[in-house]
Amino acid sequence: MQYKTNYPALIALCLFVIIALQLFLGPETSLGPKTSIYAQSAVIKKTLSTRLQDIITKDPVKAFPLTLIALLYLAICAAGVGIALVWAVIRKGTRLPAQESEIAFPLDAEKTAGLLFRISAAVLSAYLFQLMVFYWWPDHRAGLKIYLLINGGLEIATAGLIILALPQYFLAAGLKTRQVLTSLVAYCAMLPIVMVSGLLNELLVEKLGLPSGANPAIGLTLLLNPGWTLLVLLLQVALIGPVAEELLFRGVIFKALRNRLSFAWAAGLSSLLFASLHGSFNDLAPIFVVGMFLAWIYQKTQNIGAPILAHCLFNCVNVLALLAVKSVLVK
Repeated sequence: MQYKTNYPALIALCLFVIIALQLFLGPETSLGPKTSIYAQSAVIKKTLSTRLQDIITKDPVKAFPLTLIALLYLAICAAGVGIALVWAVIRKGTRLPAQESEIAFPLDAEKTAGLLFRISAAVLSAYLFQLMVFYWWPDHRAGLKIYLLINGGLEIATAGLIILALPQYFLAAGLKTRQVLTSLVAYCAMLPIVMVSGLLNELLVEKLGLPSGANPAIGLTLLLNPGWTLLVLLLQVALIGPVAEELLFRGVIFKALRNRLSFAWAAGLSSLLFASLHGSFNDLAPIFVVGMFLAWIYQKTQNIGAPILAHCLFNCVNVLALLAVKSVLVK
């Protein structure tokens, strides 16, 4: 179709620069290996496994929090199987629909492209500013605080732009019991697949010699001391981030693609973009899997609150794991 403004080209340019910077410059920037939180997170991730193995071997009592987290993950995986079986039995004895009636994306192509361009331009500006912050304050706590403020502001702005652009009926809907159950079942089923895909992804990245990076939340959670900055980070990871990302990747991108494509193509393309924008070759496969499950939840429930719930739960459990690691390392 013809656009009044060449939004697709502008969006593609913004996304190319963002993904290139994150995947190739994030882990080891030309500004130096310690100038980026992506680089610091990658270093932490590399050394973490060895340190934790030493602690577990030499002092199992000290590693008790990690044991609890491991049991939590196992319980979630087992619950996934159990809930899925129970849900299947309940579904057989009821007349619940396979999915809610599908709601079409309300914006036309021109308005959708304009919204996505504004968001992609904001993301690119924020990322470039973050790189500048870590250039001028490579080892200063002010750099971490400014990074958090930029990231939090970007997430709130993204959610705000989407909420203002979309009609209320498309976003405002209370979660029904079966929609909550769908989210929980999908989360439990997703977790073991994410773990396996993550291990395979790590092996492939190492085999191909690709730049190694890590999600900045890993480094920030372990680097920040208890205080308001850590609380702000946890709030971003556990609530603000999932809301903004689900509104963007499932509420806008997946839904807009779904108007024209099959579920598999719409979910696959939106999940690929979701994974690519998380800034690390090491996380591409597991985050892609997460994106596919979240798109399935949204397709099944037709309620953006359902994938938001699953995303919040996923991030919260991962944050608990990081805090358990932090408590073991600082003892």
